[in-house]
Amino acid sequence: MAYRDTPDRQLFDAARDGDIEGMRTALSNGAYINWHQPHGFNWTPLHAAAMSNNINAVQWLLSKGATVDSRDKLGYTPLIAAAGNGHTQVVTMLLEIGADVTASTVYGKTALDCAERNGHSEVATLLRVHSGNVFISLLN
Repeated sequence: MAYRDTPDRQLFDAARDGDIEGMRTALSNGAYINWHQPHGFNWTPLHAAAMSNNINAVQWLLSKGATVDSRDKLGYTPLIAAAGNGHTQVVTMLLEIGADVTASTVYGKTALDCAERNGHSEVATLLRVHSGNVFISLLN
């Protein structure tokens, strides 16, 4: 079986594309919900869905037991990836399920750092409020 034809890869691709039926099929064919793609950044299906701003896919994966704070090879969690790309609804969903707002990459960057660096002020404010740093950020 070729790499692209494995249930794990099918789950990853379906998550990236927001294809719920494809994810359901891949899981029923034995895909691992927390599989890490061996090429590139070592993302999980949840990383792929979060980066692609596929809200329904993120919700579905979480409902099936995806690890909310899974990390890629650089330490990025789905929350950090979504925040850095300004995906407000995905960030909100991940925070509501308990994503670690203090998690950081191997470079020491948090979701808040990535949102601010990329000019996503709405996401940055959401992260500050969630972490209780609203007052501190107002003083800076």
